[in-house]
Amino acid sequence: MRRTGSAACEARPLPGTPAVAGLRVRLRALRLTLLVVAITLVAATAGAGPKIQVRGTTKLDVHATRENGQAVLYGTLADDAGQAIAQDVLRVAVTRATDPADAQVAEAVRNATPCSPANAPGRPPAEDAAFVRTDEGGRFCVRLALPQDRYSAFVSYTGQKLVEGAKIELPFDLSRRALFCSSVPKRSSTGPHMARPKGTSGGVPA
Repeated sequence: MRRTGSAACEARPLPGTPAVAGLRVRLRALRLTLLVVAITLVAATAGAGPKIQVRGTTKLDVHATRENGQAVLYGTLADDAGQAIAQDVLRVAVTRATDPADAQVAEAVRNATPCSPANAPGRPPAEDAAFVRTDEGGRFCVRLALPQDRYSAFVSYTGQKLVEGAKIELPFDLSRRALFCSSVPKRSSTGPHMARPKGTSGGVPA
C-alpha cells in the first residue's frame, strides 16, 4: 500500500545571497544604535552626579575707638589664605547698650562717613545700617558721631561665590581704650596684620 502525505518545507537563504547580506547590515545597524544609546545614558548619568564646590572662609577684623569726638570703626577683610578682599562692601550697624532703639544712634549710623574716598560705599545707607567699602588692601574705616556710652557694633560681610560671609558683634565703650575683635582665632603665622590707615594718630584714623 502506498502511503501518501505532505511535508512542510522551509526555504532558507544560502550564504552569500542578497537576503543574508541584508540581514547582516540590519544587525550591524542595531548594534550601532544600542552603542549610541549606552553612551548617551552614561553621559547623562555622569552629568547628573553631585557637584562639589568648596568655599573659602573669611577673616574679618574689627576695631572700635574714639577720635576727635567721633566713634571710629575700622579693620581688615581677607580670605583664609590671607589675601585681602578689596573693593567689597560691608554692612555696619550700631546699637546703644542702654537703649537699642535710640533714635540718635540710628541717625548717627545713617550719617556715618567713610574715613577716606576709597572707603566710600557707592550706595545710600539702609534704615538701620551704614555701608563701607574696603580699599585695595582690604582695609575699611567709618566714622560715627556717637556720644560717649556703651554700644555694640555689628559688622557683616555677605561673601562671594567662592568665599563665605562673616559677621562680628563688637561691644565697645567709648569712654575706654580701643577694642579689637576678629571673626577667626588669631594666629601668628597666618592672617593679615592690621595696617595703620593713612592719616592716623596712634593707630587710630585721624
